[in-house]
Amino acid sequence: MMPAIHSEKINSGRRIFFFMALLITGAVMYGQSGRKTGREGDQLNVFPNPATGKFSVEVKQQDHPYDVNIYNLMGEMVFHWEATDAGEASLEVDLSKRPDGIYFVELDTDKANVLRRVILERRQ
Repeated sequence: MMPAIHSEKINSGRRIFFFMALLITGAVMYGQSGRKTGREGDQLNVFPNPATGKFSVEVKQQDHPYDVNIYNLMGEMVFHWEATDAGEASLEVDLSKRPDGIYFVELDTDKANVLRRVILERRQ
């Protein structure tokens, strides 16, 4: 049985976390009202997936400053990065000291949030 995620822990009490949709589809986009908004688009790319610990996060052009957050299945933030200006970004993330499993990459913007699932899997 999978652990439940407390939405306030992940979203600071501001948004609803579409946990089940993310686990099933691997990607979700939702507006600040908490409603799911259309297609996820290609604002956030995570690769390779599955990853062995290190992976890339690409954020397409944004109109305002934004944050990139990564959460584990318990809803704990394990990575945080802030863009101080509008624009795009390419990040190299190293979670190699974290345990294997499912993590959630969130692009947090003024208008909407995009979530992607990434799997850490080290082959023996």
